Amino acid sequence: MVRAYAVAAVLVGGICAGMQQEALAQTQPGSMQDTRRIEGRVVNVDHDRLMLSGGTELLVQDGAVRELPPGSTIKVAYEIRGGEHVAKEIEVIDWSAGGP
Repeated sequence: MVRAYAVAAVLVGGICAGMQQEALAQTQPGSMQDTRRIEGRVVNVDHDRLMLSGGTELLVQDGAVRELPPGSTIKVAYEIRGGEHVAKEIEVIDWSAGGP
């Protein structure tokens, strides 16, 4: 009888642990897969929008984008929200003339 309870406890513990691992596997990789990266030259800056040389338009949620002069080369990590490319992180590779 005690052996049956021990086996049942191990099975229940194993099932719960498996469910936790499956839940983690579903949430962690999904968030990383949503982040995309692109590198390009800035063609135009308009308020909170940034246009790259390849035609990609990015939405930038802070005002820092206004300081980027056209011609600068940047790397952007972004995600797609509501059909728009929303910048999460911008790294300036090369400032054009007039940049810091």
